[in-house]
Formats: sequence, C-alpha cells, structure tokens
Amino acid sequence: MNPIRKRRIEACLTARQTAKALGVSVGHVYAIERGDAALTLRLARKLGASLDVPVETLLLGRPGQPHGAGRGRRRNSRQIGTSSTRATHHARTGRDR
Repeated sequence: MNPIRKRRIEACLTARQTAKALGVSVGHVYAIERGDAALTLRLARKLGASLDVPVETLLLGRPGQPHGAGRGRRRNSRQIGTSSTRATHHARTGRDR
C-alpha cells in the first residue's frame, strides 16, 4: 500500500476529506497516492499538516533516511552482457558490427 494512502487511512481521513484540506479534487488525491501526480512542496506541507506527519516523511518515506534507502540494490541489465546484447540486436536488424 502506498505510504501516503496508508497514513491517510491511519488518520481516519477519506480521500474526499483530504482533497478538501488540500484544495484539490478527489481524483488528484488518488493520483498522488498512485504516483501518477507529483506531490508538490505546497501540497506536501498541507498534507503533512492534515496527517500530522513531517513533510520529509511524505516525500522520502521515512524521516532522516535518504530516498530509496533500505531498498535492494537493482542491477542494470544493460551493464551485464552488453556486448552480447549488441550482437543480438545487430543479428536481428541484419547489421554488422
């Protein structure tokens, strides 16, 4: 569950109540929760006040922890076997190196 939505539900607020507090539509609240709309600093401040949480918690997930910390390290598949990937691409397109 999205951390913003989780905090909203924990605060016993509906999406409609949250939208009214933020001055946006209910659809925009859902879009923020899904990650389809950016959470601006202005909205983050209002949301933080509504949910009684620090703004950094909303923006970063956890206070004092850098964005993305605690997640597993992702490997870039393009770094692994780059030459074979190029060879496969050239074989498909009929181009030589």
